[in-house]
Amino acid sequence: MLEQKMENFSLFKFKKLKLRTRLLIHYQKKLKFNTQKKKIEKLNVLYDADLLLILCDGNIEFRRLKTLENDSSLPSLASCKDASTFCFIQKERSGYHICAVVKKKLVLYRLDDCEKPYAEHSLSDVPLKVVWVKEKLIVALKKHYIFVNEKDGASVEVAPCSATPLIVRFAPKEFLLSTNTKTGQVIDYDGQTTKRGTVTWASGPKESISYLWYIITLLPDSKLIEIHDFEDFSKVLQTISLDDLQCIAKSTEQTIIIATGKKLILLSLAPFVEQIQIMLKTDNTKSALMLYNRVKAKKLLRASSKQELRGL
Repeated sequence: MLEQKMENFSLFKFKKLKLRTRLLIHYQKKLKFNTQKKKIEKLNVLYDADLLLILCDGNIEFRRLKTLENDSSLPSLASCKDASTFCFIQKERSGYHICAVVKKKLVLYRLDDCEKPYAEHSLSDVPLKVVWVKEKLIVALKKHYIFVNEKDGASVEVAPCSATPLIVRFAPKEFLLSTNTKTGQVIDYDGQTTKRGTVTWASGPKESISYLWYIITLLPDSKLIEIHDFEDFSKVLQTISLDDLQCIAKSTEQTIIIATGKKLILLSLAPFVEQIQIMLKTDNTKSALMLYNRVKAKKLLRASSKQELRGL
C-alpha cells in the first residue's frame, strides 16, 4: 500500500481476468518455448508492431502482444544465439531496431530484415544492461557505464556502475543510473549529472521502467516493486509485494507486464478519477491538482471522467 497516508488507496491494481487469477499467462502452458525449465529473463513490448519480445535461455522470441501466440508470419532472430539481454528503439524513418547482447558484442538488427545483423560492436567486457536512445547505446559494464555510438562503436565512459546495474530512460535526454547498490542518479544525454537528486531503493534494483510520470523498479531481494515519482524521488508512492521478480515492460498506456519466474502478470493502473477522488477525500489537494494537470496535459481523461471531476 501507499507509504503516504492515504488509506485503502493504491496506484496499481491486479487486473481481474476471467480465470479468477492474477496470472496473465502461464508460459509453460501457453508459450511453447524450446525449454520449459528456464525463467523469463527479459521482455519488451513493441506496441505499434503488436509484438512481445521475450528472452529465455539465450533466445529472443516474438509473440503477438494481444494473443501471446506465435506463427510463421512473425519475425525471427534465429541467427541470434546465446543472448544475455536486449533492447530496442523505434526510429522515425526505419522503424524498430533491436540490439542483442551476445557475449562481449552488441549485435544490431532491423525488425523488417532481422535474418542477419546489419552491425556488430565489440566491447572490452560483457554488457550487463543496455538502452538505446537516438544514436547512442547506453551500456552497463562491470565497473562503469559507457555511451556507444551506434554507427562506429566508439565508446566513452560516463559514470561508475554499481553491483546491481540499472539504466532507465525517463525523459527525452535523461537517464537514471544505479551508481551504488541502493541508490541511483540522473545523467543527461551528454553524460553530465543533473539536479534531479538521488533515488534510494529498499535493496538493489534489478529492472526498472519509466511509466507516465512514475519510475517503477523491481527489487527481487526485498520481493518488492517500488514506485517513485519523477518530480520527487525521496518518496515511495507505493510498494507491491511479489516473489521471484525477473523483468518488467510497458504494455499499454495503463498496463504493465511483469515476469515472475515462468509467469507473466498484468498490472493495471487505477482509474485517474478514482485516484483524484481519494486524494481529495484525504485532504491531499496539492497531489490531486498535480495529477489532474498531468492527466490533462497528456489528454488521458475521457469525457465521462471530466464530468465526474466537475462534480467534486
